[in-house]
Amino acid sequence: MERTRQRFETKALPKAVRMAQHETYDLLRKHGAVDNHRGRGSAGLEVGRGRADYTAAVARPLTADEVRETAEICLAFLETQGSPSR
Repeated sequence: MERTRQRFETKALPKAVRMAQHETYDLLRKHGAVDNHRGRGSAGLEVGRGRADYTAAVARPLTADEVRETAEICLAFLETQGSPSR
């Protein structure tokens, strides 16, 4: 029983993970979500990279109503978690 569990953890499970990842990338390539370039790994995914055409929203001061609403939400979270309010 112990040998079976050990073999599963060291051989079968990692292989299943690799196969699932391979099938997932094949599916993404099929639907055009990933460039169809074998051997590049995940370089075509652009995960975590900023887009060149992205423009950030301009920050503005909050109105008094927005500040009050945010404070009420914070108090509700504190009360929900059982922390005493001040």
